[in-house]
Amino acid sequence: MRNTAMVTRQHLTPQQRIELVQQQLAGSVPSDPLELVRLLADIAAQLEEAMNEAMALAALDGAAGRTIAAAASLAPNSVPPRLARTELLSNFAEDGRVSSEGVAAARFVARRSAADGPAPAAPLTFIPRTSTPRTNTPRTSTARTSTAGADTARTRAPGTAKKRRQS
Repeated sequence: MRNTAMVTRQHLTPQQRIELVQQQLAGSVPSDPLELVRLLADIAAQLEEAMNEAMALAALDGAAGRTIAAAASLAPNSVPPRLARTELLSNFAEDGRVSSEGVAAARFVARRSAADGPAPAAPLTFIPRTSTPRTNTPRTSTARTSTAGADTARTRAPGTAKKRRQS
C-alpha cells in the first residue's frame, strides 16, 4: 500500500496532498497496531511533503527563510534542505540545500516564465520586406563595357572600389 501511495503522490500540489490525507483518514482505521503505524507514517510523510511544497511556494512568493521557519515551527537552518527536496526548487539546490541566491534565481525564472505568457500558436516565419517574390536563381555578374569601346568587358568583385582611369 505504501509504495503505491509514494508513486501516485509525486507531482501533487499541497492542496491535493491534504485532500489525499483526508481521504485516507475518512476510511476505516485498521485495528492491527502495525497497520495503523504504517498508515500514520504514510500520512505523516504526505503531510511533510505538503508542508515542504507549501514552504517552496511561500519562498517563491517572497517570504524570508526565517519567516517560513517560524510559521512551520522549525529551526531556520532546516528550511533550505527541505526546499531542496521540493519539485519547485530542486533544480536550484547546491549540496542538498537551496540558498537565498537559489531562491532569487527561482523567483527570476518564475517571473520570466509568467511574463513570457503562453507560447505562440504558430511558429514565427521570416517575411522579406520587398514586395516582389524572390527567386532561387543564382546571381550572375554583369559585364561593363567602356564607352570608348577599346576595353574588354570587366567585372568587379563585390566590395572593391572602382579604380579611376589615368589618361
